[in-house]
Amino acid sequence: IQEIFGYTGPRTSRRFQIEDDAEHREVLAGRRILLVEDTPFNQEIALEFLNQVDSIVSVAQNGAEALKKLEREPFDLVLMDCQMPVMDGFEATRRIRQQLGLRELPIIAMTANAMKGDRQKCLDAGMDDYLSKPVVQQTLYQTLAGWLRGGTDRPEEPPGEAQNAYDREEALRQMGGDESMLETFLKRFREDHADAVEQVIKALDEQDLETAHRLAHSLKGMAATLGARILKANAEELEEAIAAGAVSTHLERLLCRVDTALQAFLTQIEKTTEES
Repeated sequence: IQEIFGYTGPRTSRRFQIEDDAEHREVLAGRRILLVEDTPFNQEIALEFLNQVDSIVSVAQNGAEALKKLEREPFDLVLMDCQMPVMDGFEATRRIRQQLGLRELPIIAMTANAMKGDRQKCLDAGMDDYLSKPVVQQTLYQTLAGWLRGGTDRPEEPPGEAQNAYDREEALRQMGGDESMLETFLKRFREDHADAVEQVIKALDEQDLETAHRLAHSLKGMAATLGARILKANAEELEEAIAAGAVSTHLERLLCRVDTALQAFLTQIEKTTEES
């Protein structure tokens, strides 16, 4: 098709992609991976990616659950979310290293892409490497395979693109090009998170800043995964403002922006779905 239209730029080789996936599957198949993640949406995406390469995955909802699982059974690698209730990923990692003595176990952080200082904080806590959210399928495979081989052949992460209400190409990239998976998660988002702003407002009204912060953080991660760049940026700003103890008037302005971006995203994905 490229040749017919006179396009002479670089091409992506599907054959190379298949061979690359087969190489990763050879390393990852049958390996026991502990996924420590509290958000169901993120759990499902990670599980889908890891199931495709036949890894054996166990899920822990927070750091405390992860410690209990590691006490009972062996794992080859841990994928550790950083921000979780009960016990976060930083404290869990410190206890895994010191309390359980598992100093050689690879622990890969999953951290928000733009949180200032998060990456260094992960390494300082004893984690071996990090993956920026939203986690890209091929980056996940390459990073995990590198550590399970005993090395670190993690790729450079691709640069960001211009913000759009809904960047379907970006969303597909996050899903490894799987249209069916993308439609499943878009449907899940519409059903479960259309009232995300109302949930944050309710938590703030009840002075439950921890829940409000966690809701904003989750919305940011889901928006990034689904290609909603404007929503992601606004949710991130709200998350940081809640963490900083911003005054209510400032939070109200940010909530308005998040709501506007959320509605634009929902409208755009509905329009795109109808067109397809």
